[in-house]
Amino acid sequence: MYENELEFYKNMLNCDYDTMELPFNNRNLLSYQRQNQNETKISKLLDKNIYKKIKEFTHKYEISETALFYTIYGFVLSKYSKNDLIYSSIICSNKNNSFTDDLIGMFVCTQLLLLNYSRQDLSFIEIINENMNILMNVYSNQDTSMADLVEKLKLKKMNNNFIFQPNMMFDLKDIFKNTDILLIGDNNYKFEEFKLKNDEYENISKFDFTFGISENQDSYILTVEFNNNLYDENMIKSIVNSYFEVFQNMEYFDHKIKDIEYISKEEKEKIMNQFNSNICEIYNDKVYHVEFNKVAKKNSNLCAIICNDIEMTYKELDEKSNSLIHWLIRRRVHRGDIIPVITERSLYYVLASLAIMKSGAAFLPVDPEFPEERIKYMIEEANAEIIFKECISKVKVLIFGGESIKLDILQTIIKYTDASIYNAYGSTETTMMSTMKKFNNNQIMEGRLNHITIGKPVCNYEIYILDEFFKVVPIGITGEMYIAGCGVGKGYLNKEKLTNEKFIECPFNNENGKKKKMYKSGDLGRWLENGEIEYLGRMDFQVKIHGQRIELSEIENTIKEIKSIKYCAVIDRVKENGDKYLVGYYISEGSISGKEIRNYLKQKLPVYMIPNYFIKIETIPMTNNGKLDRRAFSEPNINDILKEDYVPPETEVEKFLCRNYSELFNINKKEVGKQSDFYELGGDSINSIHVSSIIEKKFTIKVSIKEILKKYILSKLSNYIEECIRNAKKGKRNSGIIEKRKIKEFPLTSQQLGVYLDCAKHPNNTIYNITTTIKLNNNIDKEKLKASFEKIFRKHEIFRSKYIEKEINGKTEIYGVIDENCTLRFEEYSYSNVNAFMKPFNLSQGPLFRVGFIGNEILMIDMHHIIADGSSIAIIAKELINYYSGMEDSTSSLEIQYTD
Repeated sequence: MYENELEFYKNMLNCDYDTMELPFNNRNLLSYQRQNQNETKISKLLDKNIYKKIKEFTHKYEISETALFYTIYGFVLSKYSKNDLIYSSIICSNKNNSFTDDLIGMFVCTQLLLLNYSRQDLSFIEIINENMNILMNVYSNQDTSMADLVEKLKLKKMNNNFIFQPNMMFDLKDIFKNTDILLIGDNNYKFEEFKLKNDEYENISKFDFTFGISENQDSYILTVEFNNNLYDENMIKSIVNSYFEVFQNMEYFDHKIKDIEYISKEEKEKIMNQFNSNICEIYNDKVYHVEFNKVAKKNSNLCAIICNDIEMTYKELDEKSNSLIHWLIRRRVHRGDIIPVITERSLYYVLASLAIMKSGAAFLPVDPEFPEERIKYMIEEANAEIIFKECISKVKVLIFGGESIKLDILQTIIKYTDASIYNAYGSTETTMMSTMKKFNNNQIMEGRLNHITIGKPVCNYEIYILDEFFKVVPIGITGEMYIAGCGVGKGYLNKEKLTNEKFIECPFNNENGKKKKMYKSGDLGRWLENGEIEYLGRMDFQVKIHGQRIELSEIENTIKEIKSIKYCAVIDRVKENGDKYLVGYYISEGSISGKEIRNYLKQKLPVYMIPNYFIKIETIPMTNNGKLDRRAFSEPNINDILKEDYVPPETEVEKFLCRNYSELFNINKKEVGKQSDFYELGGDSINSIHVSSIIEKKFTIKVSIKEILKKYILSKLSNYIEECIRNAKKGKRNSGIIEKRKIKEFPLTSQQLGVYLDCAKHPNNTIYNITTTIKLNNNIDKEKLKASFEKIFRKHEIFRSKYIEKEINGKTEIYGVIDENCTLRFEEYSYSNVNAFMKPFNLSQGPLFRVGFIGNEILMIDMHHIIADGSSIAIIAKELINYYSGMEDSTSSLEIQYTD
């Protein structure tokens, strides 16, 4: 059975799947490894109208609600993560026979799934049916734990989870109905009067992103818990709203999934109309050179151009360009003719371009540094008869266009001028700059410029950020930038195929049914909440390494934040074995080392985005047309490698750990040294199980998982192993050994072990507390209620369990122990201190179950997940009623216990 289940998951995951990654709010490495994590919860009600639609839809198509909810979950995440394969997990009850129906314990388990949205021509209903079959197969193979699967199949990290709880709260209300315990009011009564929360303790989830749906009497509650150190709350709200929007479009589920709308109407309205609200009147009777003449007359003696210490006023520029026009007219230049201008960017370039436009012709800029054959080709393509070839302060406004600007450069500029500074974005294909951002000089000098954006669309231009199916992407999500508006060109000269690829019909905001074109830029960007656009580089520079999609420009921009860095480029390369890796090339002032760059990046980016090599260069390799030549960078060699504080291993144990860490994390063994950090290499509690196993096989001792996580620096773990080896030889026992007593011991299930390991890592965490509050009838007999709880406490021995590490002769195991001497505690609280009821449990001290009261009004139950799961609440409720009402004999016992 076990081998069959492994084979099932092996086949399901036999593809190039990715760990699900949403756009990060903060790529701080510590946050990425769930240290100092903070949980935030967002909820939304799916009202009775949607509730009714869901019930009717699932009945009509004979599908399960879980399959429907989970398919929409994966669909929405595929849009926000830009992944067609969603690697996820789902909570399963794992109660597979009648013997377990009335047992309290941790039966629930987390199972892996892979949802496929790559076939965009399938209908949404077809995808739901496929996913329902996958779920059924998972339910049939749920005896193998996620921890076992990850270890045996060497799977990637799991960071998201889905939970569906059908009717749990409503069922509890139904259980207590017509009893003397629960106070049932009118139809507006809410089962949980308040939520218990104690801010003194951590609330760290096992997952960075947990998506839950619970069913009430006639509605659903959608809840998302997420790590707010990683993810922006506005983006998570957008995901929740998208989930809601898909339900609104259930009537179109027979359509192809690529046609299903998922952005909420409010957000789409904001992007399409508010962010692009920049229409201004266009005067069709006005032309450029006439308007220039007006400006030249008005500002005749003001400086128009400064180039290499040569100044030219508006009057001089106007007169000289007019002289050039007469020369063109004498050579019979006609409107629409193309005239190449072969010159550097100088005074002559401006004069020639202005004169050509005044004549009604079009100018073609040609760089004189181009190869001769390239220049000849461009002239022939333009069918040019006339060629211009070069033979012979006080700044008010400064505009950057097409440049990556660093904050320190802006600060230097402001020191010498009070000019207004703009950052612009555009392309030759759209005539002029399409977006503009005016900087606040005070913010620049004070270093308060969080994002150097390209601003908002300028007058009569629109920017659309779309996915591959021309659907608008949500705010904060990366997509390709399309430019529409008055300046979009007709196309490329004599290149019909390329024109049709790049200049396409715009499906948005076509006034009076009039069609217009938009330009497909090939640039990546995303909307920010304030309506500005963050430029994220070219689509060509998006790579995938170890299953992670990486924007090379994001790494480059982060490196450029370092003041002494003047230039950098990050290139992806391929090893002999086919593995990809990153190399960072940089030009700097001073002697900043690759190690220093890496240390800076560690505070900003996750490990997989930090280049393996850093190479200092003297010049930037460029192509003939003035662009970066990525193929011209030198190959790195082993001396270029940088790993922080690398110190080679010395002892045999250190060498053993380095070799195995290298294999476990797929890292070159010359990059793993005695100062290597287990977490930085990619380690977690699941990996620690494997490390414990290989240590036991090699040295015939067993190091506890807790010690591996605690001694995360390789040399410290090595010292501890050596100490254990010495003690084993001397016959000594480590501290933590317990003497044999007449107590019942039992091994942990893999699910319990996972919870134990997480609690060992975060002892002050309350995420595993299962807490329930019940409003009582004022006439309740509290003592009788307490006696009923005592009977339940004695009936289920799991309530009397505690969990210890048992080490004998250097071998360590984690055991559950039934302590018959522990007693149930009843605690009294008031409304002012009620949140103190929920606090962390010490797993080594029982009981892991407590009961509290607020007078005779509120009953509170708190128990640890290692001894119970969500279904245990209903079992407790039923038995509480039976004992309280005398329907169950106090001597009744269970045929089997959870520990059996």
